[in-house]
Amino acid sequence: MKASEILDAFVDNISKQGVQNSFEVIRLSNNIIELRGFISLFLYIKVRSTEPYTWGITKSRLEEFERQNKAYCVVLLLGLIEKGYFLTQADIDYYIIREIWPLGKDGDYKIKVGKYLERNRPFDSFEEFMDLLKNFAVNK
Repeated sequence: MKASEILDAFVDNISKQGVQNSFEVIRLSNNIIELRGFISLFLYIKVRSTEPYTWGITKSRLEEFERQNKAYCVVLLLGLIEKGYFLTQADIDYYIIREIWPLGKDGDYKIKVGKYLERNRPFDSFEEFMDLLKNFAVNK
Protein backbone atom coordinates (compact mmCIF):
# COMPACT_ATOMS: atom_id res chain seq x y z
CA MET A 1 0.00 0.00 0.00
CA LYS A 2 1.30 3.48 -0.84
CA ALA A 3 1.81 6.06 1.91
CA SER A 4 -1.01 8.23 0.51
CA GLU A 5 -3.43 5.26 0.60
CA ILE A 6 -2.45 4.45 4.19
CA LEU A 7 -2.96 8.09 5.18
CA ASP A 8 -6.37 8.28 3.50
CA ALA A 9 -7.53 5.02 5.11
CA PHE A 10 -6.33 6.21 8.52
CA VAL A 11 -8.20 9.52 8.21
CA ASP A 12 -11.32 7.68 6.98
CA ASN A 13 -11.21 5.46 10.07
CA ILE A 14 -10.88 8.50 12.33
CA SER A 15 -13.86 10.10 10.55
CA LYS A 16 -15.97 6.97 11.17
CA GLN A 17 -14.98 7.09 14.85
CA GLY A 18 -15.97 10.76 14.93
CA VAL A 19 -19.52 9.92 13.98
CA GLN A 20 -19.70 7.45 16.89
CA ASN A 21 -17.84 9.64 19.40
CA SER A 22 -19.24 13.15 18.83
CA PHE A 23 -16.40 14.80 17.00
CA GLU A 24 -15.97 16.10 13.47
CA VAL A 25 -12.91 15.57 11.25
CA ILE A 26 -11.79 18.43 9.00
CA ARG A 27 -8.90 17.79 6.64
CA LEU A 28 -6.80 20.96 6.56
CA SER A 29 -3.99 19.61 4.37
CA ASN A 30 -2.57 16.32 3.23
CA ASN A 31 -1.02 15.56 6.64
CA ILE A 32 -3.11 17.65 9.03
CA ILE A 33 -6.62 17.13 10.30
CA GLU A 34 -8.53 19.07 12.89
CA LEU A 35 -10.89 17.32 15.28
CA ARG A 36 -13.76 19.38 16.68
CA GLY A 37 -16.24 18.35 19.33
CA PHE A 38 -15.70 15.86 22.14
CA ILE A 39 -12.11 15.61 20.90
CA SER A 40 -10.76 19.01 19.91
CA LEU A 41 -7.20 19.13 18.58
CA PHE A 42 -4.95 19.04 15.53
CA LEU A 43 -3.45 15.76 14.34
CA TYR A 44 -0.28 15.92 12.28
CA ILE A 45 0.00 12.53 10.56
CA LYS A 46 3.11 11.26 8.83
CA VAL A 47 3.37 7.90 7.05
CA ARG A 48 6.27 5.70 6.03
CA SER A 49 5.15 2.74 3.95
CA THR A 50 8.52 0.97 3.83
CA GLU A 51 11.57 0.50 5.99
CA PRO A 52 13.67 2.20 7.15
CA TYR A 53 11.00 4.02 9.08
CA THR A 54 12.06 7.67 9.13
CA TRP A 55 9.89 10.77 9.17
CA GLY A 56 10.36 14.51 8.84
CA ILE A 57 8.33 16.71 11.17
CA THR A 58 8.37 20.34 10.07
CA LYS A 59 9.51 22.73 12.81
CA SER A 60 7.49 25.66 11.45
CA ARG A 61 4.34 23.52 11.44
CA LEU A 62 4.80 22.70 15.14
CA GLU A 63 5.36 26.40 15.86
CA GLU A 64 2.16 27.21 13.98
CA PHE A 65 0.20 24.79 16.19
CA GLU A 66 1.68 26.45 19.27
CA ARG A 67 0.63 29.92 18.06
CA GLN A 68 -2.93 28.74 17.54
CA ASN A 69 -3.07 27.74 21.21
CA LYS A 70 -4.89 24.50 20.47
CA ALA A 71 -3.82 21.03 21.51
CA TYR A 72 -2.05 18.92 18.91
CA CYS A 73 -0.54 15.47 18.57
CA VAL A 74 1.66 13.78 16.00
CA VAL A 75 0.97 10.33 14.58
CA LEU A 76 3.79 8.43 12.88
CA LEU A 77 2.42 5.45 10.96
CA LEU A 78 4.58 2.40 10.31
CA GLY A 79 3.32 1.15 6.95
CA LEU A 80 -0.18 0.26 8.19
CA ILE A 81 -3.11 2.10 9.70
CA GLU A 82 -2.92 -0.28 12.66
CA LYS A 83 0.66 0.42 13.72
CA GLY A 84 2.46 3.61 14.63
CA TYR A 85 3.44 6.09 17.28
CA PHE A 86 1.17 8.57 19.04
CA LEU A 87 3.08 11.58 20.32
CA THR A 88 1.57 14.21 22.60
CA GLN A 89 2.79 17.78 22.94
CA ALA A 90 4.70 16.73 26.06
CA ASP A 91 6.44 13.96 24.11
CA ILE A 92 7.36 16.34 21.30
CA ASP A 93 8.69 18.95 23.75
CA TYR A 94 10.76 16.22 25.44
CA TYR A 95 12.46 15.23 22.18
CA ILE A 96 13.04 18.80 21.01
CA ILE A 97 14.23 20.31 24.30
CA ARG A 98 16.69 17.45 24.85
CA GLU A 99 17.81 17.75 21.21
CA ILE A 100 17.07 14.07 20.58
CA TRP A 101 15.49 14.96 17.24
CA PRO A 102 18.10 16.48 14.94
CA LEU A 103 16.92 19.48 12.93
CA GLY A 104 17.80 19.21 9.25
CA LYS A 105 18.79 22.09 6.99
CA ASP A 106 15.34 21.78 5.37
CA GLY A 107 13.62 22.74 8.65
CA ASP A 108 12.40 19.23 9.46
CA TYR A 109 13.11 17.31 12.63
CA LYS A 110 14.51 13.95 11.51
CA ILE A 111 12.93 11.05 13.39
CA LYS A 112 13.71 7.33 13.23
CA VAL A 113 12.55 4.29 15.13
CA GLY A 114 14.78 3.70 18.14
CA LYS A 115 16.35 6.32 20.40
CA TYR A 116 14.46 9.09 18.59
CA LEU A 117 11.23 7.65 20.03
CA GLU A 118 12.58 6.29 23.33
CA ARG A 119 9.73 7.81 25.35
CA ASN A 120 7.00 6.09 23.31
CA ARG A 121 6.03 2.62 22.25
CA PRO A 122 4.09 1.94 19.07
CA PHE A 123 0.38 1.25 19.12
CA ASP A 124 -0.55 -2.09 17.55
CA SER A 125 -4.17 -1.55 16.50
CA PHE A 126 -6.44 1.26 15.40
CA GLU A 127 -8.47 0.69 18.56
CA GLU A 128 -5.37 1.23 20.69
CA PHE A 129 -4.69 4.47 18.79
CA MET A 130 -8.26 5.65 19.48
CA ASP A 131 -7.84 4.84 23.17
CA LEU A 132 -4.65 6.94 23.27
CA LEU A 133 -6.39 9.79 21.44
CA LYS A 134 -9.45 9.76 23.73
CA ASN A 135 -7.27 9.55 26.84
CA PHE A 136 -5.21 12.54 25.68
CA ALA A 137 -8.36 14.53 24.89
CA VAL A 138 -9.84 13.90 28.33
CA ASN A 139 -6.60 14.59 30.25
CA LYS A 140 -5.10 17.54 28.32
